[in-house]
Amino acid sequence: MKYWRMQLHPNDSAYATDYTVKCLSKNYVGLDFDDDKSDLTTYDDSELETFPNNIRAFAKAISKDDIIIIFHHNIPFALVTEIEEYNYIKKVIPEMEIWFRHFRRFNKISYFNDVYKQGKNEHYMLAMTNTISEASEDTKTVDLIKDWISKINF
Repeated sequence: MKYWRMQLHPNDSAYATDYTVKCLSKNYVGLDFDDDKSDLTTYDDSELETFPNNIRAFAKAISKDDIIIIFHHNIPFALVTEIEEYNYIKKVIPEMEIWFRHFRRFNKISYFNDVYKQGKNEHYMLAMTNTISEASEDTKTVDLIKDWISKINF
C-alpha cells in the first residue's frame, strides 16, 4: 500500500471548491491537460516521465489498496481508497459532473472535518505544490494519514 497526495481543481482555483466537492460526491479523482494527451496508458513510461506533475503515477502506479489524501487549497479535505483502474474519456460528459478526462473511481471516502472537528496547526501547513505525488514515509502527510486511518473504519 502506498500513500498519495492529490488536488482536484483545474488551473482556475476560483472553482476549486465546486470541482472538488462535485468530483468526490461522484466518487472520482482525476486530472486533465490544456491540450489533449489522449489515453495515458498508450504512452510508455519514459514518455510519461516527461509530463508534469507525476502523471505516470496517476495512470499506472496507483493500486486498489492505496490511499489518496485529497487537498483543497493546501488543506486536507478527504481520504479515498478502494481505487479502481485508470480511465480516459475523449470528451468530458457534463452529466458526470467532473471536469477531467483522465480519472479513477474510488469506493471509500472519509472527510477531514468529519474526523477532525478542530484541525491542528500542522495540518494546515502541508502545502500541495503539484497535482499528484507519492507521500514519503517520514513526513507529516503520512503521519496525518495514519492517524486519520486509526480513527475510522477504512
